[in-house]
Amino acid sequence: MRRLAEAGLLAIDQSAVADKGFWYLAPRAISFPKGLPVEEETGTVLVSTSGQTKTEAINSGIVRASAAVTLGPGEPVFGELVEDFGDHLRPYLYQGGLLVDSTTVTDYELHLFEAKVVEGGGRRKTAWSYLIRVDETGARLVAWETLSNLEPGTRTADRPHPALMSEAEQVAQQALWDDRDNHTLAMGEWIAAARNNLRRLPNDLSDDIPSREQRQTTRSRIEQAIETRIADLDEAVKIVVGDLSRIGWARVQGAAETNPEEKNSEEIAMRLVVDLLTAEGWRVSDVHTEGRGYDCHARRGHQQRCVEIKGIWDKASSRGVTLTGNEMVRAGLLGDDYWLFIVDRCSEGGVLYHAYQNPAALFADLTRDITSLHIKGSDLEGAK
Repeated sequence: MRRLAEAGLLAIDQSAVADKGFWYLAPRAISFPKGLPVEEETGTVLVSTSGQTKTEAINSGIVRASAAVTLGPGEPVFGELVEDFGDHLRPYLYQGGLLVDSTTVTDYELHLFEAKVVEGGGRRKTAWSYLIRVDETGARLVAWETLSNLEPGTRTADRPHPALMSEAEQVAQQALWDDRDNHTLAMGEWIAAARNNLRRLPNDLSDDIPSREQRQTTRSRIEQAIETRIADLDEAVKIVVGDLSRIGWARVQGAAETNPEEKNSEEIAMRLVVDLLTAEGWRVSDVHTEGRGYDCHARRGHQQRCVEIKGIWDKASSRGVTLTGNEMVRAGLLGDDYWLFIVDRCSEGGVLYHAYQNPAALFADLTRDITSLHIKGSDLEGAK
């Protein structure tokens, strides 16, 4: 909402209804959906960022809070608002622009593709989207969380290079075909299992009927119903994938500062944490180059840990650590399965400073609408 307000697409003001979580929104570029009724007198609508926030305010005796519309991920009106703004911004997305990535030292391009998908003979219509990164090493599919690392650039971007655009489209097309084939295979296996289970039902449901004539009549009626059901299921899993189209792009400038000490710290910290986890019986895989938002994936039985590792050359209590937007997003999504391991004094070989479970919740009060979060040493020390 803040970003849309900064772009002049809506107005946003924090409400005095409660300390936080309540806002007044006013339309600017587009009209709000029906789920966000704007008051005629004020031209605004009161919203709450979560149902829990609204409930807590009402329980505290704040009567006005009951009039707030809950506006957050998962709420239908949130999806409608995002879709409406998405339609409004599509021409700008297609035109493209210049962005900055403070987590990398190399430049690259991002290309966004979409294909319309129709399932069940028109019963369900969706869109499959693909985000492709193109750099000196080639084109590849990347996770949507990488967008959390990006900031607006100060200049305008040139037109996309035709060769890079073609390379990105080839990768997106292959990803589309793979998804179509995987979806068809999965649905085919499911239909086969469902067909076998359904065709066992006539006997299972009629075996206990003593009369032979009644048993045959019942079995025939069930068989007819099942064949109709199977035909419905066959139709329901049919899928038609439309043509791939490019709907947006951006040129991204790498703006990360290179520090030899930091690079050495990360390598030292990685080895130390992997050894510690392995000694505790975890099976550890290094995934730091895969863009998942964490460095190591550890498993022990049914347990898993998605581990982000930060190495500090001197002392973490004075230096602090920085989490990228991608890392913050993943931490919020994974909850208690996400761990932040901090190793300091890497100049002396490295010592585990502390391991923080669910840092997104632990350091929630520090988060802002930024592409990276710096956690001060004092906050790290207090959270231990």
